[in-house]
Amino acid sequence: MKMYGQSEFDVYANPVVSLDNTMIRYDGYATFAEETTKHTIVMVDGIAYFVTSTVDGSETAECSSSSSLALLNYIIPALNEATAISSATVDDKKITCSSGDLFKIVLGDATFVLCASGSSGFIVYGSDLDISVKYLASSVPISKPTLSEDSARDCETIVSPSSVSATTLALFTGKPISYNSSTQSLARYLGRYFSYAR
Repeated sequence: MKMYGQSEFDVYANPVVSLDNTMIRYDGYATFAEETTKHTIVMVDGIAYFVTSTVDGSETAECSSSSSLALLNYIIPALNEATAISSATVDDKKITCSSGDLFKIVLGDATFVLCASGSSGFIVYGSDLDISVKYLASSVPISKPTLSEDSARDCETIVSPSSVSATTLALFTGKPISYNSSTQSLARYLGRYFSYAR
């Protein structure tokens, strides 16, 4: 997967969790440099924005009806249904997971493998896309860009909060979970990793 010619890039994201811890969505952004132009894709409050800035200081911003950052939110239901597996191979390459805990995730027609890396984060492996998630000590500042009145009228919400299991919530936020008899299979493996205090 390439964006603006880059096959590797960073996405910064903050989980937005409901008060009762049952729903979650993400705010996030990714920036790509292309010669003298910088492109930033932003997701705030479920609305996607595309911001272009140049070295001379000019900047334009507009809403978008789609966003690659929406993947952050679309993967939530798939993680709720993750199943533990003993081993995995992606494109004929055996996946090595130092923690020893592998899970299969199905997203549409694509199958991914998740390696739970304890308190540091997790890694998702796929045929066309690998995602390495690292927990940060604090939230990153993410704000909606300034738009003209005409541009603001075109904005629409493209991502809504998704219901989330206690285990998936712990995986996405890096916060501890409480084990109970109804916790899904993933919790049995991740529970011990999230018994630390942040």
